[in-house]
Amino acid sequence: MTIKIIQEIRASEQKADEVIKQAQLEAESILSNARLKASKILEKAEGDARKEYISIINKAEEEAREESLAMNKDNEKDIKAIKQVAQENMDKAVNLIVSRTVT
Repeated sequence: MTIKIIQEIRASEQKADEVIKQAQLEAESILSNARLKASKILEKAEGDARKEYISIINKAEEEAREESLAMNKDNEKDIKAIKQVAQENMDKAVNLIVSRTVT
């Protein structure tokens, strides 16, 4: 009877060891899957962040380009006005010189 009890205890211990080993393997598998999933999530987040960064940079460049074009148009108007005043002053100066040399 004692031997039978000892055998049953030993069998229970072996079964418990197997359950523990199986639980450890399952835990390792769960951790491995979790790491893989986390890595994929991180990779996707980095890709999304890169896309958002590029989008923001492109938008800023386009806004700067549009603002620059508007400023150039304003500057062209100012330049034309300055050239016109300079031309008028030159015409006046030429007329003044001609009128003095003729008289």
